[in-house]
Amino acid sequence: MKIIHFTSGNITGGAARGAYFLHKSLKEQRIDSRFFVVDSLFDDEFEDIEYLLTSVEGKLERYRNRKLEQFILSEYPQKNVFFSLGKGVFDEKIIELSQEADIIHLHWINDQMLSLETLSKINKPIVWTFRDMWPFTGGCHYSNGCERYKVNCGSCKLLNSYVKHDVTNWTYLRKLENYHNVHPVAISRWLAECANSSSLLNDKKVHVIPNSIDSNVFTAFNKVSIRQKKGLPLDKKIIAFGAINAYGDERKGFKLLIDALQLLKNKKDYHLITFGGDGSEALKEVGISYTDFGIVNDNYILSQIYSAAHVFVAPSIEEAFGKTIVESMSCGTPVVAFNATGPADIIKHGETGYLSHVYKADDMAKGIDFIAHHPDYELLSEKSRQEVVLNYRPKKMAYLYKQLYQEVLQIPLSKKKEKSIVDEGKKIFDIKMYTRGFQKSVEAQWNEQGKWYVFDNKRNQVLSKIDGRKVAIYGTGEFGKEVLTILIFYNIPVDVFIDSNKALHGKIVESYRINSLEECKDYFVFIASTWYTEIEQVLCENGFTLKDYVICMK
Repeated sequence: MKIIHFTSGNITGGAARGAYFLHKSLKEQRIDSRFFVVDSLFDDEFEDIEYLLTSVEGKLERYRNRKLEQFILSEYPQKNVFFSLGKGVFDEKIIELSQEADIIHLHWINDQMLSLETLSKINKPIVWTFRDMWPFTGGCHYSNGCERYKVNCGSCKLLNSYVKHDVTNWTYLRKLENYHNVHPVAISRWLAECANSSSLLNDKKVHVIPNSIDSNVFTAFNKVSIRQKKGLPLDKKIIAFGAINAYGDERKGFKLLIDALQLLKNKKDYHLITFGGDGSEALKEVGISYTDFGIVNDNYILSQIYSAAHVFVAPSIEEAFGKTIVESMSCGTPVVAFNATGPADIIKHGETGYLSHVYKADDMAKGIDFIAHHPDYELLSEKSRQEVVLNYRPKKMAYLYKQLYQEVLQIPLSKKKEKSIVDEGKKIFDIKMYTRGFQKSVEAQWNEQGKWYVFDNKRNQVLSKIDGRKVAIYGTGEFGKEVLTILIFYNIPVDVFIDSNKALHGKIVESYRINSLEECKDYFVFIASTWYTEIEQVLCENGFTLKDYVICMK
C-alpha cells in the first residue's frame, strides 16, 4: 500500500503532529507512506516531511482566499465562533500527488489547504480523520450545541442568520455533493456519534480510532524535585490547567474551572499552575495562589509541568478528543474532566481520574478533592500512565489504520451524486456576487486609504507611485521579511529597512541595512507591520503623504 497524508498548517499543530506520528509508525510497519503539511518550519525534531507551500504564488493565493473568506463571513454578526468555508489553493497539486497513491489520508484540511470540490476529483479512496466537527457541519468547527448539521444547516444561529440558504447551507450542500468516496474516522466515540447523525454521513460507516502520543516524550518526573526546580510550593496540592488559547476560547471551560476552584474547601491548601496563553488578568479571579507558565511549545517542559501537579483539570465543554488529558496521564497525573464528549472515552472514573457530572462546577470541585487527597494516589498515578502506554501508543493506532486501509481498498469507488437539490441550493447563494464585492472592497482601500493587499498584483501602479525613488520597508519582523520576498517576486527593488528601535539602526536584516526614518525622508515606504496605524501617523508627522507610502496588508 502507498498512503499519502495531507494536513494543513505546520508541524507544530496538534493535528499535524498526530498525523506525523502515524506516518512514522506506518513506515515502521513497512507501509509506503508520505507526509505533507502546508507550511515549512525548521525543526530538527522532525524528519521526512514534505511541503505543499513552496512558492510565493501559493502564499499570495492563500492570503487572498483567507481575506475573501473573512469578507464573506463579515456579513454575519458572528460572535466568537470559528468558521471555515472549504476553499483551498493546493487542489491541483494534491490531485497530481494522489495519482501515485493507493489511498489519500486527509487530516485537518482547513486554512485554505483543500477545496471541497476537489474531493470528488481525487479518483482514489479517501480516508479522512475528523479532528473536530467541521467535516459534517456547514462551516463551524464546534457547533456549541446546535444540531442543524443533522439536516442541512442554513439559518445558522451561530452567525445570527435568518436566511435558509446562507453561507452555512452553501458549504453543507457542497459537502453533500463531494463526499462519495470519503471514509470517515472520528477520534472519539462522541465525535463519531455526532458525525453519524449528520445527513452528510448517514450512509457511511464512521470508524473510531483515537489519537496517539509518544509516552517516551511525555514521561513522569519526580514531583518533589520538579516543584523545587520550578519554584512551586511543596506544602500545597497542585492543580494544573492548560490548553491552546486556554483563556480566550470559551469552549475550553476556564470559567467553569474558576467556579469549581471557588467551591473548594480549604483553598489555601491548593496552588494552581497554568499554561496556554496570557492569563495575567483572568487568573486574578481564581481566588487561590497560582503560577502561570504562559505559552509552552516544548514537550519536555510541558511534561515537567504535568508531572509537578497532583491533578490536571480539563473543564472543556466540547472536545473532540482530549490531547492534554492523555499527555497528563502519560506523565502520571490523573485528570478531572466532565463526563461528556471526547474526555469520556479516555478517563476511567475512579481509576485514572474523575468524570464529573456534566458542566457541574460543584462536582468538578469534588473531583479535584477526590484525586488530590486520594489515600492511594500512587496507584492512580501508576494506572494513569499505564492506560496511555497500553492504549494510546502510535504503534497500536498504526495497526488499526492498516486494517482500515485494507478494508477500504476492497470497497469500489462511488460515483458523484446526481445534480438536484444540491445545485439548486448552491445557485441561491451567489458566491460570484461576494467575489465581485470583495474585489471592489480591495480596490476602494487601495484608492482611498493607501492599503495594498499584497495578493493583488499592482506592480505597475506601485512602480508609478515609487517614481524612481529609493525603497524602504518599515518593519523588520516576520511580515516585513515576507513583504521583501513579495517585492522581489514582483521585481520591485528594495534598498533598506526602517525600524523605530534605535538599537537596531545600522544592523543588517536579510542582507539589508536597517535605517532610521530620518535617513529615509525621500524614500518610498512600504509599511509592513501590525502597528501600521501608528507608523502611518509617524510618517504623516514627518511630511509623508499617500503618494509616499503604501500600507501592506495580507
